[in-house]
Amino acid sequence: MSGDPLELFNDLNFVGQLAAAVVQDYVRRYGEGPAWAQLAGMMAWGPPAEHGPRISRLAELGWLSFTDEPYSLRPGPRYTLEVSDA
Repeated sequence: MSGDPLELFNDLNFVGQLAAAVVQDYVRRYGEGPAWAQLAGMMAWGPPAEHGPRISRLAELGWLSFTDEPYSLRPGPRYTLEVSDA
């Protein structure tokens, strides 16, 4: 890394951990997952066209999980195993 703190936001592991923590907190507070647009807003992600690919990629990596049901976004198994139980 170059020392630029914003470079962390290009690290999918960093972003995945952060997104999963945000989702976990949201679920604890409201009893359901956030809408994808809500997560994107909380994460300060760019244009809406990028939200789906970002969330899908983080799910592929195990940081997030979701089903076809609305508000089903949850932390993925990688977050549960690597971070929250540590």
